[in-house]
Amino acid sequence: MKKGFKYFIVIVLFIFIMGVIITYYINERNNRRLISSAKVLLEDLYELEEGEYKYSNGNININGLDKYYFDGDGVVNVDKYGNVKFYITSVNKCVYKTYMGNIKVENSCPSEKEIKVSINRNNKIVSFDSDIPNLDYKVSSEDDFKGAWYSTKSENVVLSSYSSGDNYIWFKDKDGNLSEPYKFSVDCFDSNGLEYDSSLFYCTGSVVKLDDMYWLVLSSKKDENVLMMKDNFDDRFAMCDKKQSDFCYYEKDSVSHYRWENSMVYDYLNNNFINKLSDNTRSLLKDNYICNDYSYKGCKGEGCAGYIKEYIDKEGFSCFDYSKSKVRIITYEEYNRVFKYSKNLDYFSGNYWILNSYKEDTVGAIEDVGNVFMYENPTNKRDVRPVITLNK
Repeated sequence: MKKGFKYFIVIVLFIFIMGVIITYYINERNNRRLISSAKVLLEDLYELEEGEYKYSNGNININGLDKYYFDGDGVVNVDKYGNVKFYITSVNKCVYKTYMGNIKVENSCPSEKEIKVSINRNNKIVSFDSDIPNLDYKVSSEDDFKGAWYSTKSENVVLSSYSSGDNYIWFKDKDGNLSEPYKFSVDCFDSNGLEYDSSLFYCTGSVVKLDDMYWLVLSSKKDENVLMMKDNFDDRFAMCDKKQSDFCYYEKDSVSHYRWENSMVYDYLNNNFINKLSDNTRSLLKDNYICNDYSYKGCKGEGCAGYIKEYIDKEGFSCFDYSKSKVRIITYEEYNRVFKYSKNLDYFSGNYWILNSYKEDTVGAIEDVGNVFMYENPTNKRDVRPVITLNK
């Protein structure tokens, strides 16, 4: 009797285990079938425009045609970047996908999570706080959802930015739920004559005091600040002497050609004016590589003389002969940026030299606010405003 009871128990356990295994495999087969059908659905959903769509009785309208995929009812959302999410109930199952997650099948649909953050700004620092830990984020200068994702290990994201324009940031959690884009910009510091502080992100056109002289901020970046003297020198300078000398380059026909390295302005700024700066300031000066290659037709068809190496490299131009300057003057590109971003345009008025050459025997100059004269004779005299780049 006892032996028979043991056999009975073994048979019951066997039947139970087999039942569990069969149920598991049937469930897994159904799940795989649903996931496979949902993948076909997802491919077609990527063709849809931004909006919310109804999935009813296994059908959804794709490009004007009702198409059947698998039994179920739910809602499909397509955002403006083409990301897709859906939550569909199908025969006691939930087939769902978050915007940034994979297709999953569960016994019931999870609640959709809304990712909310608060934004705080303090000069170049922007922080984002959320109740959800370990959010990933991406940042773009356009509302285009482009860029790489970065991971965080806390509920707080702190970014350091040196951009005057708007930026966009997105957040996602570990389940692939996606936030709306948050638009932010940094709050630059608009100094009006305060002592220079290398740790600050300055607004373009700010006035700072350095070595008992007042300077205008041309640009403020993570690793450097570019400053131009606010006032002109008392004396005006010619770029080139009227006679052949060390300050001009002459060919056999005695036609003068502007070369920054041979100019009188270069000589004065890098051999005389530089000594008016403090030892600490001189130790922070960055070398600027400026093209002397007046004859090469590379930069906008006019030759690259006076163009800075960073600009030449960025634009894909060429120069075969660079000079090195610790003190220089403003470039045409910098002046355009000032005109775009500065609120203090009056500070930039005057009649002073700019660095770029536009023909072999001419130099650029500022005539007045917003007016650049491109073909000035280098033997004429103009005001000079030194420009320095300070490393941080």
